[in-house]
Amino acid sequence: MTSATNDSFAFTLSFEDYLASNRLFLRRNWLWRGALRVGGAIALFYALLFAIPDIVDAGIIDPIVLIRNIALGLLSAAALVGLILLILIFWRLPRSARKAYRELKIDGVRTTVDFGPDRLEISNRFGTSTHEWSDLVRWWEDEHMLLLLRTSQMYYAFPKYQIATGTLEALRQSLTANGVKSRW
Repeated sequence: MTSATNDSFAFTLSFEDYLASNRLFLRRNWLWRGALRVGGAIALFYALLFAIPDIVDAGIIDPIVLIRNIALGLLSAAALVGLILLILIFWRLPRSARKAYRELKIDGVRTTVDFGPDRLEISNRFGTSTHEWSDLVRWWEDEHMLLLLRTSQMYYAFPKYQIATGTLEALRQSLTANGVKSRW
């Protein structure tokens, strides 16, 4: 990529950056949709669980009792999903991220990113990867990280504090101009 219109930046992904990228990926990819699905299933299960004794005793269920059972089911589901999310975010995610970071051997590895109007090139001591903009599925960002998703499960993580503001804006413009989606 030798065109004069290309921009480039370099960064080193620390464990804290890697963990932040995992949290962003989890939050965007699974958290809300997954929590709603799991919470809905648990709420239905608990509503039925609370309703079965009333149905067995009375043979029919009173609407007030049904509303109470649904409310108890939702409350139980919210508590259980909240506990699962706390365990996932504060215990499981850091442990699995630490293991993956160690196995990837990227501590201290300098990565260079060159991008222009037609492509993106990412290189480090492990090799070089060149992508057309159309190869990227979407991009996400928060205040700390910018993720470029190659597939729904594979992404490139860029710590924003290591990228100059003008370069970061040029990258966003290239992503938008080339039709890479930014919403999930």
